Amino acid sequence: MADNIQKDQFIRLSNDTDPASVYSLITYNWKIPPPNLVVSVVGGDGDFKMKTWLKDILRKGLVKAAQSTATYYMDSVDGPTYSLDNNYSVFLLADDGTHGQMGGETSFRFRLEEHISRQKTGVGGKGSIEIPVLCMLIAGESKMLE
Repeated sequence: MADNIQKDQFIRLSNDTDPASVYSLITYNWKIPPPNLVVSVVGGDGDFKMKTWLKDILRKGLVKAAQSTATYYMDSVDGPTYSLDNNYSVFLLADDGTHGQMGGETSFRFRLEEHISRQKTGVGGKGSIEIPVLCMLIAGESKMLE
């Protein structure tokens, strides 16, 4: 039974950490292949309750995208405490030094997404197309995308 234990990677880092260093850690040290797509999920009110049918459609679409290409999914916590999701294999815990406040990870996340979007797709990053980042806004205002 011990052979079935999944060992996830995680790191706690400052929110002003260089995204190139973190991307190198993920791809070279942890040997996780570079993505062909990044899906960034952002949202507003943590109390938003998505309709079950819509949640199912969204989940199926994300699973299909993940199965068809190497995809990195990025999202944020929706409260002051958060349990790690066992569907993820890498956790970047960005710390801005505040206690009990949300949003400190946002600047790091956007800088990491921007860094990844400037990398090339293909084996060893030698392709000719930059990695696309798809931003999905769920239960928020359009100004969150700025």
